[in-house]
Amino acid sequence: MRIGDAAERRQVRVCGEVTRIRTQPTSGVPTLEVRISDGSGHAVVIWHGRRALGGIGLGHAISIEGVATRPGDNLVFRDPKYTLLD
Repeated sequence: MRIGDAAERRQVRVCGEVTRIRTQPTSGVPTLEVRISDGSGHAVVIWHGRRALGGIGLGHAISIEGVATRPGDNLVFRDPKYTLLD
């Protein structure tokens, strides 16, 4: 499914290219934030308790599966399943 077509609050799988990686603590817990894009839109993927995930790097293709929310303009996945596509 294209990111721009993904519905919120439903189990979806989207694929895209990693365009940004950021690590920042949230309430003292390490948090990895990755932005992916597929040309139809972008999504922010957040993993709590992680500073890095093996194989995820800028420009790499990734598939994300989980339930997304849309606070504001961003489609956001929290602690989803992922598959590296490169």
